[in-house]
Amino acid sequence: MGLFSSGNKNRKRRTPAKKRGGSAWKKKALTPRKQSKSAKQQHHKLHAQISTLENFLAKKSVEDEEKLRMRSMNILPPPDKSRKNTGRRKMGAAEKRRYLSHRNRSGMRFLTLFLVACGIVWYLLKTGL
Repeated sequence: MGLFSSGNKNRKRRTPAKKRGGSAWKKKALTPRKQSKSAKQQHHKLHAQISTLENFLAKKSVEDEEKLRMRSMNILPPPDKSRKNTGRRKMGAAEKRRYLSHRNRSGMRFLTLFLVACGIVWYLLKTGL
């Protein structure tokens, strides 16, 4: 790789993994079994889901009231947690590899040019110009 090369153009790409058919017993073990639930169990499950939703809505309304109170007191409320991590997404393996190789090349190029500039300045100071 040269100092001012443009990058890898003919890089061998990985082939995607092929799906393999499993044995019949694996398929049978992995399929969910239908369970007969009594009406009482379904009733309890629905009540649990409803109470979870009610708790979430109550918490959300309390947070909204707190934000309004803080704004009325001219205090900037904290940002929502949902918007916190949406700005940064994770890079894939190939994208990360390209990014790191480009960063390394740029760093070496900068170091080389900096050393050349220092050498020129040192030479000019030694010759007395």
